[in-house]
Amino acid sequence: MNIRRRASGYTLIELLVSSSIASVLLVGMGSSIYIASQAFEADEAAPAEIAQADETLAQVLRDAQQATSVSELTATSATFTVPDRNGDGAEETIRYAWSGTPGEPLTYQYNGGPVQNIAEDVQHFEMTYLSRFMEGSTVTGELLFVSGAGGTDPPSTEEQQRIDLIETWGYTVTIVRHTASDGEFNTAIANSHVVFISGEASWALVGPKLNNLTIGIVNEQYDLAVSLGFCADTRTRGDDTINIVDNSHYITSTFSNGAIVVLNNDQILMAVDDGEGYAADMQTLARFDGGGDRPSLVLLDEGDTDYNGRTVNNRRVMLPWGAVAFDFSQLNADGQTIMQRSIEWAAEPAMSQAQQAQSGGSEESLWGGSGGDTSLESGGGSWFDSWLN
Repeated sequence: MNIRRRASGYTLIELLVSSSIASVLLVGMGSSIYIASQAFEADEAAPAEIAQADETLAQVLRDAQQATSVSELTATSATFTVPDRNGDGAEETIRYAWSGTPGEPLTYQYNGGPVQNIAEDVQHFEMTYLSRFMEGSTVTGELLFVSGAGGTDPPSTEEQQRIDLIETWGYTVTIVRHTASDGEFNTAIANSHVVFISGEASWALVGPKLNNLTIGIVNEQYDLAVSLGFCADTRTRGDDTINIVDNSHYITSTFSNGAIVVLNNDQILMAVDDGEGYAADMQTLARFDGGGDRPSLVLLDEGDTDYNGRTVNNRRVMLPWGAVAFDFSQLNADGQTIMQRSIEWAAEPAMSQAQQAQSGGSEESLWGGSGGDTSLESGGGSWFDSWLN
């Protein structure tokens, strides 16, 4: 039996631009926004640089799509207000800006804090706001929460804390127990955009159900890291701190590289045992702080090769905490931000497809190009165009 909980999603957002002829609507995932970024010369572009520019555009678009208001809109800068991301109940302010001078960086500022460079050597960056109304409705994120509860038992108190927090981020949560039959699980999956696996769920019961999953997974159950193809083995330790080693990815882009405290006191943190082998394509965003220094916040993207040599057909994130004994109430605002942005990143492909189907739009992906491909044009450098129609 599945339990379905409904939370209000994002509503149609009408933004008034100070122009006598233009009116802009950002409609959740049906937003209409054009961004062009010529960040690298075509003959010098390396795959890592292309991926970084691609991810940067995706980040700008996600924030624009979640905006509840816009206080600044120019060709080269924008300031968005977005729903609460750090658990303090207050909305957040995000600003992107480029000086307009070729070679200068694209910058990011969060809640008036330090200005960070998120793309270097930008040659061109432009936002063109379409002067027309977008018709349609938003797609509310549908999250399947895999609980460790059995029989007809409700989720545990700490699982319910997770569910309540996820709902504040605008998701509709459907709960499926780890003891559910394959049929029950597949029915629940069919209506979901992303799966969140509680650290209380049994890896032995859940693992076989994930083999053919095509929607994103965010995982707290450290034993599932093996089934999900991250590695051959995992390790745990008691701590409250992780060390961000890559803040170029959407999940960690609001943080500076270095140690961050994610818990109010020491709890079980988990990591890949890199001494036992791990997927060559695995991306490490954070490691244990101090001793051990093992990968503790890791991901695999669609198309990557997992540890067992299989092609990954969805997005997968292993969070740096979990296990049955983990006290979720001790996860602080920074930890909640990592969790929220992990879910957003994992859910994006399925939510984008759902919005396109609802609006009758094209198959163009969130970060440009038909089917998600990023096109490079020779002669004029590398251009990354993103349209949502």
